[in-house]
Amino acid sequence: MNYGCTWKTGCFAVVFVTTCGCMLSPLKFQDDKHLKQFHSVATEIEYPDVGRSNDELITATSPQTIANSTQKYRNLSLQETIQLALTNSDVLRDLGGTVVPTPNNAKTTLDPAIQETDPRNGAVAALSAFDADFVTRLFFEENDLTMNNKVFGDKGLITQDFGVWDSRITKPTATGGEFSIRQNVEYDLNNSELNKYENGSYTVNVDKEMRHPL
Repeated sequence: MNYGCTWKTGCFAVVFVTTCGCMLSPLKFQDDKHLKQFHSVATEIEYPDVGRSNDELITATSPQTIANSTQKYRNLSLQETIQLALTNSDVLRDLGGTVVPTPNNAKTTLDPAIQETDPRNGAVAALSAFDADFVTRLFFEENDLTMNNKVFGDKGLITQDFGVWDSRITKPTATGGEFSIRQNVEYDLNNSELNKYENGSYTVNVDKEMRHPL
C-alpha cells in the first residue's frame, strides 16, 4: 500500500475543508460601528405632528354655490385679471418674477398632475391605447338605370334610393385581442313591381365579434 499518496490526499482534504469553511464565513462591509447611524435612522419611528393646525384650512370659506347670494361679483378686464393673477401667484412670489422669462423651469405642486394627464407621454396617454373607438359611416346613392329586361324595375326602368348606415364600437385589450359590436342598416326604395312595401324597406344587421391572436 502506498502510504505516501494517502498522506498527501489527507492533507489536501484538510486544506480544502478549511478553505471552504473560511469562504462560507459571513462577509462584513467595514465594521459595525460605521452602521450605527444607519440603524438608528432606519429603526426610528416618525410621529406626525397632528396637533398643528393649518391656518388656511381654518379660515377657508365654504364653496361657492348658486344658492349662495352673499358673494359679490364685479366685471374685470383682461388686463386686470392678469395683474391680479400675477400679483397673488405663490410661484411668482417665491421666485421673484423669474418664472416669466422661463415658465417651463418653474416647479409647482401641479406638475405631477400635468405629467400624469399629458396626452402624449403621460400615463393617461398610455392607457388611451385601450380606449373604445366609436366609428359611424353613412352612404347614400340615387340610381336611374335602364335595363334590357322587363322583370327588373318598371319594365326595365329602375329608379332607386339606396342608403347604408354603419356604426361600430371596437375595444382593444391588453393581451392583443379585440372586441367589437356593429350595427348595419340598409334602406332600399325602388320602383320594382314585385316590392311588398311601397315606401321602401329597411334591413338591420347586428354583429358581435371577438378576436384574439393565437
